Amino acid sequence: MLFSGDDSSSGVAAPAGEGTFAVERRWRPLVLVVTLAALSFAGLFAAGLGRENGMGTPLVMALGALGIVAGLTLAALVHGRVRRHEVLRSQVRQRTWELEQARHLAEEQAGALAATIRDLRVAARVIEHSVDGIIVTDADNRIVLVNRAFTEISGYAADEVMGQDPRLLNSGRQGPEFYRVMWRALRDEGSWTGEIWNRRKDGTLYPEWLRITLLRDEAGAITHHIAVFSDLTAKKEAEERNRHLSYHDPLTGLANRALLIGRVRLALANGRRTGEPVALLLLDLDHFKLLNDTRGHPTGDAAIIAAGERIRRTVRPGDTVARLGGDEFAVILTGLSQGSTPLTGADRREEALAAVGQVAERLVAAFQQPLMLEGNGGGEVRLACSVGVAVAPADGDTWEALLRHADVALYAAKHAGRDRYHFFTPEIGDRVRDRTWIEEGLRLSLGVASGGGDDAEVQGFSLAYQPQYRPAAHGGAGVLMGAEALLRWNHPEDLSPVSPARFIPVAEETGLIVPLGDWVFRTACRTARKVRERGVVGFKMAVNLSAVQLRDKGCGERLLQILTEEGCTPADIALEITESALMGDAEGNLQAVHELRANGFRFAIDDFGTGYSSLAYLRKFAAAYVKIDKSFVDGLPGDDASRQIVAAVIAMAHHLGLETIAEGIETQPQLDCLHELGCDIIQGYLLGRPMPEAQLMALLAPATAPV
Repeated sequence: MLFSGDDSSSGVAAPAGEGTFAVERRWRPLVLVVTLAALSFAGLFAAGLGRENGMGTPLVMALGALGIVAGLTLAALVHGRVRRHEVLRSQVRQRTWELEQARHLAEEQAGALAATIRDLRVAARVIEHSVDGIIVTDADNRIVLVNRAFTEISGYAADEVMGQDPRLLNSGRQGPEFYRVMWRALRDEGSWTGEIWNRRKDGTLYPEWLRITLLRDEAGAITHHIAVFSDLTAKKEAEERNRHLSYHDPLTGLANRALLIGRVRLALANGRRTGEPVALLLLDLDHFKLLNDTRGHPTGDAAIIAAGERIRRTVRPGDTVARLGGDEFAVILTGLSQGSTPLTGADRREEALAAVGQVAERLVAAFQQPLMLEGNGGGEVRLACSVGVAVAPADGDTWEALLRHADVALYAAKHAGRDRYHFFTPEIGDRVRDRTWIEEGLRLSLGVASGGGDDAEVQGFSLAYQPQYRPAAHGGAGVLMGAEALLRWNHPEDLSPVSPARFIPVAEETGLIVPLGDWVFRTACRTARKVRERGVVGFKMAVNLSAVQLRDKGCGERLLQILTEEGCTPADIALEITESALMGDAEGNLQAVHELRANGFRFAIDDFGTGYSSLAYLRKFAAAYVKIDKSFVDGLPGDDASRQIVAAVIAMAHHLGLETIAEGIETQPQLDCLHELGCDIIQGYLLGRPMPEAQLMALLAPATAPV
């Protein structure tokens, strides 16, 4: 301990040697003065006594000398006692300083001990409350200490493991070599860290992250082993969940696209080595969007789950079933060779196609039974499915090619009427490429690729107008009373004309029919306004309305807005919609029709008699016109069945207060027969081909069409 050498300021005595020397120097003058004073006093006192008693000079001198001796003796005694006193005081001071030093040292040691005890208590609390399990063993690897986390993780109480070897936790999953490597690392490096499996008291196994450290004494001998470990069960479960979610659909639990791609590529690689075909089936639920829109997403999700389970139960246990997204599923089929005799070439493919066809047929048949849904949106729903099939290697030997061709086959199945399966063929590929060419052209012409769709961006489209007449009394064309607006389109790539029979279905499937239909309606309204401005009254412009447009939200509001912007009224327009489109979603379309009729629009049912007619719905739709399909007109007048059907349609329409329109009239006998049967309005090449607006205007004269 450090201290100051100046005892006058510190108040603590200096060490013994220095104290004694200081005492001698301090008291030497004092002893000399006392000695001289004593001698003087003794001499004077002796002389005084001698004189008083009449002694002689020798005797007085003797007494003086005796006094001096006595003084010296007294001085010596005084000096001795003073010196002893000072030495004693010096020793006391020395001992006091030593005791003070000892006290300071004791206080330091007490503080250090208290800090050590405090640190030990903190360390004990840290160990006890650590989230990691801690085991301390002695040099013989016997447990001497465990913490609370060890008890919680392992299930063993502290008193159950004291003195035990930690191998009582051994899971048996690591072999002897694992532990040899562990102990070698402990011996050579003093520690080991790694993952290990142990066993709880109840027998369950769990993974843990373990670090073991050796403690040695000053001589280098091992005194303790300290093991710190954390339970990895929750982490492993989270990793497994993440791994599962990475490769499985969260809604159905089926494989997702990533897992499907990996398994298809693996199957194709095996197929290249063994020559075994690999089939990819794409399934799409028919009319699922309608279910989702009408009954809500919870019901739609329940239907997806039920559909995935039905697919899984229909195929073989080893086949991979995946959900690609939405209502689209996929199945991988391998091991398609049935017989024991190995086949090659065309025979093997034919056998594979037969086996795949059986699976595809079972899948289609499975969805002909209603799906049973669980939960609040439970009950039965009916959802057919369409299946597209591609078989490697003939239909492609990569994942991308196989998926593309299976998608083409799926499109063919849907185009053929849904609720069926279809194999990929090169001819189907040509049709799909044609469809893609049409779709891309439609998007370019409508400006959809640039995010537009207004009039300035619509290119390549035009309207042709086919006139409609009321028959004359003598059977001729009669009076012009209206026209049907017919859409024409030239593809923007090569400006070649594309038939409406080719591009209208594509526009409906892609939803492009909505902006395209708005353009058609606006253009037809402009022409109708020009007709009215020429003084013609009672002229009806017939505009075709797609079922997709009819179901589109806000359709009625948009049509009314266009009418207002173009200066027309609903009385100038007759909306035509095909019978099959109306009956496709009869209840939903009925509501849309009623909303349009409430705003003043009049309807004509096109292609009447070609779909699944319902007289009850015909009455509910309350149409103003019924159009007799060209297929029936073609049989007039010679085909008796066609004549009877046309006569029945005209009679029924008149009985319901509807007018009839016959389209596709190309010969005079057809016109005469229709006039005889009482048809109200006629239309066809015989009377006038579809023509541009300018040519239509040339046919008009003021007050041509009566009200």
